[in-house]
Amino acid sequence: MSMKMRKSAGGRGIETSLLSMSCLTLAAIVGLADHASALPGHASGGDACDAWPYECSQAEQTFYVTIDDGPDAVQLALDLVPENWTVSIGPGTYLLDGTLDPAGKAVTVRGTVDPKTDEGLTILDGQGLHRVLQCVSDEGPDTVFENLTISNGLAPLTEFVDFGTFVCGGGILNRGGAPTFRHCLFIGNSAPKGYGASVFGFQSCHTFFECRFTENSAGVTAGGIYNYDCSGSISECEFIRNSAEYGAGVMVDTGTITLTNCTFTNNSAADDGGGMFNNGSSPTLTNCTFTNNSAGGDGGGMRNYDSSPTLTDCTFTNNSAGDDGGGMRNYDSSPTLTDCTFTNNSAADDGGGMYNSSTSYPTLTNCTFTNNSANDGGGGVYNSDSSPIIINCTFTSNSAGIRGSAAASTGSTLTFMNCSFHDNLPCEVGGALCNVNCELSITGSTFTNNSAEFGGAIWIEGGRSTLSECSFTDNDAVDMGGGMYAISSNSTLISCAFTDNTADSGAGFFNDCGTCTLIDTHFTNNSAYEGAGVKIMESTGENTFTRCTFSENFASDAGAGLVILDSTAETTVTGCTFSKNSATEEGGGGFLIDSRMLCIDSLFDNNFARSGGAYWSESSFLECINCVFTSNQAESSGGALIFEFSTSLLNTCVFSNNVAGKGGGAMTNFVSSLELMDTRVCGNTAPQILNEYTDFGGNCIQESCIDCDVPDCPADLNDDGIVNGLDLTILIADWGCTGEGCPGDLDGSGLVDGADLTIIFSAWGGCG
Repeated sequence: MSMKMRKSAGGRGIETSLLSMSCLTLAAIVGLADHASALPGHASGGDACDAWPYECSQAEQTFYVTIDDGPDAVQLALDLVPENWTVSIGPGTYLLDGTLDPAGKAVTVRGTVDPKTDEGLTILDGQGLHRVLQCVSDEGPDTVFENLTISNGLAPLTEFVDFGTFVCGGGILNRGGAPTFRHCLFIGNSAPKGYGASVFGFQSCHTFFECRFTENSAGVTAGGIYNYDCSGSISECEFIRNSAEYGAGVMVDTGTITLTNCTFTNNSAADDGGGMFNNGSSPTLTNCTFTNNSAGGDGGGMRNYDSSPTLTDCTFTNNSAGDDGGGMRNYDSSPTLTDCTFTNNSAADDGGGMYNSSTSYPTLTNCTFTNNSANDGGGGVYNSDSSPIIINCTFTSNSAGIRGSAAASTGSTLTFMNCSFHDNLPCEVGGALCNVNCELSITGSTFTNNSAEFGGAIWIEGGRSTLSECSFTDNDAVDMGGGMYAISSNSTLISCAFTDNTADSGAGFFNDCGTCTLIDTHFTNNSAYEGAGVKIMESTGENTFTRCTFSENFASDAGAGLVILDSTAETTVTGCTFSKNSATEEGGGGFLIDSRMLCIDSLFDNNFARSGGAYWSESSFLECINCVFTSNQAESSGGALIFEFSTSLLNTCVFSNNVAGKGGGAMTNFVSSLELMDTRVCGNTAPQILNEYTDFGGNCIQESCIDCDVPDCPADLNDDGIVNGLDLTILIADWGCTGEGCPGDLDGSGLVDGADLTIIFSAWGGCG
């Protein structure tokens, strides 16, 4: 057989007949490699083309391989090529008879691409018999593979890789090196009983750029890339339709690899980690997307075990888990996520977007959770025995079959700061949040238009919760707690606002068998059958309300403001305002049944009910100190207060201008112990006090307040002889009122506005 070689001293295209070879065998060709070091110029590359029996360019420092040269020519080129040269492989499918090995050389192995489509045309095929390529001789970043398709590689059934016997690396085995792969396609490689169908990296620092991994499969883990104790980077890469038991796309095991601008699509794990699995690792991901990945167990998009990944600008969309964590599952892990989005992810059990458990400490900043779903709890996020910190995050339109459409938690310490929860779908408990035996802190967050059977926005069972500067608006509960429901819990609310919430009972806040502390918290325009603002039931611990307001709440039955039932511990109300609340039946401001309440320095103004315009007490103990009841109205009796089978003490209080249709303009007493001390009752509908009471002295009960030596002082809206904060509170509660019957219209203009405020301040202090 006569063969020609194309040899070029200064470029390609000059043909020279170098030799005639008869029966040139593969052994003879390989023999050239065995003696490569003896060939002239091999060490320096000066006459390297003399060593290569096919096309070569000395000027371009390139060995050329074509499909006609046979599949063994690729390895031959790797054996003969000098350092820093290039092996250029032409288009075609090279059916390899063995595993390629660059043997530590700093060379570039370059395939051919279609100039129109940029698709690779050079295919290195393992024929489903063996691995395609291995780098096991400390290759560095200057060992480069580009424009290649690595396909049909098969991991050896048994192989010792430094730390044990494994079946690994169907496409590539990289051990201890740092090779570079650019614009390569890995397709159809397999490790049927092992790891890393496409790539297995062991203590390496490899680099992958613009590579695609598709339809590779591993029996255990990593259909795409398995990284063991690796660093390096993966950027602009795609992982598509890979499969494994764990980590179908990428597995990072004890490593710190960096992924940038990568996509994980339609990968599937029989168990955990459809897109990616991290074990004891700290990878960094930037601008990566996880879409339509699935896991039969946990973590449809990503599974983290004892890991601390950092994710920035990453998206998780349409991922699913057969158990928990449709988007991400964290176990004993501390991921940090910034500007990430979770959309349309789902879990058959808990945590449609994310599931955290076993002392995980995730930190989420500026993340969004939208349309995620879980059949059980935590459509957006589920936490179990974990301590997440969630800052500036948004939860929208998430759903859960049972609890916490946005987030559900058990036995966890939770921190939410400046978050938004809105339009999450109805569930049984906790339309936005469901927390059981948790330490909960929420600051500066909003809850809008969430709904559930119990706890339209929040359900809390056990544990402690502190909410500061939060707002609850347009939330709804079919049964109890339109804004918030707490059972057997210790709740503290500071500077919060509950507005336009609805429920059958406790539209703003329902406290069941627990204790609560509310400071500077406001309940406005909430509506319920009873307890439109707050309802406390069977409380065994002390409850306190300080500087809170209940305004324009409505109860279709009873108790529009504050309702307390069957509570053995005392509720203390200090410096609070009840204004313009209304109930169809009893207690416009609220009512007590079988409970105790101490009310200090508080104002009840312009409330309305059929009976007990301001408050109604049944079988309870009520003590009021320095409180003002003015302009309240009852259709029947008890314009301000009504008592049934109760014990009540009124000390240094003022009752003025209250109206009752059937007597008891100030108060009505049915079979109760009613005691008055230093209290002024004047200007109310007669009889001002219906039925018996005990006078402990210092009282003034007259038809006209002038007869109680109260100076004629228009700015003294509560007729206590002093223009002070209580009068200012009445005016502010009346702000914007127009027409007749507005107590705060001091200048008679028909509008309560800044001019009336000026009159209040100019008259500040004692009247007369």
